[in-house]
Amino acid sequence: MFFSQLGVRLGSAQLNAIAQRFLFNKPLILFEGSSSAISAQSSFWPALSEKNSGDSAQQAIGQGSLLVTPLHMALITAAIAQNGELYAPRIAVRTPPRLLARLVDRRVADEIKRLMRYTVEHGTAVGANLKGLPSQGKPAQPRHLMEKTIHGSCVLLQWSGRLLQWQCSLSTAGTGQQQHCPLQLS
Repeated sequence: MFFSQLGVRLGSAQLNAIAQRFLFNKPLILFEGSSSAISAQSSFWPALSEKNSGDSAQQAIGQGSLLVTPLHMALITAAIAQNGELYAPRIAVRTPPRLLARLVDRRVADEIKRLMRYTVEHGTAVGANLKGLPSQGKPAQPRHLMEKTIHGSCVLLQWSGRLLQWQCSLSTAGTGQQQHCPLQLS
């Protein structure tokens, strides 16, 4: 409820600006060669208008018509771990890191990490609290897709201040199956 109300208070113009800063509706280039590039599908942020505060409330909590790819969530999570700096995804190890944007100030990133840790220790992501391994997490909201409910969670694991792994777990309601898709980040 809090984040829905916050989204309405921020207003559509500010939410749209934040989505733009977080690179929504833009292709994420995975590899650029001399003659072509490989891009990931873009996440979709429908432009909000001041006329409909309900859409602002829904998109502020990750619902409504908002669509976010797992890669985009992994990059945003990694940016928080890297003090607010968003780096381009790489599929070739020899590709040097390329800074795309500063999403948030270092102090804001530190506060988000603290809140994510609280969520793992006391909130809706307690199942991700692994003994001996500090982790932060943000459970994803259920998404209804083709009459199936998809539940997900995003977890950021850290060891000695370095990001080791981001893991996304998805389960389809009714089957009980889980798919784990670890993404190693250096």
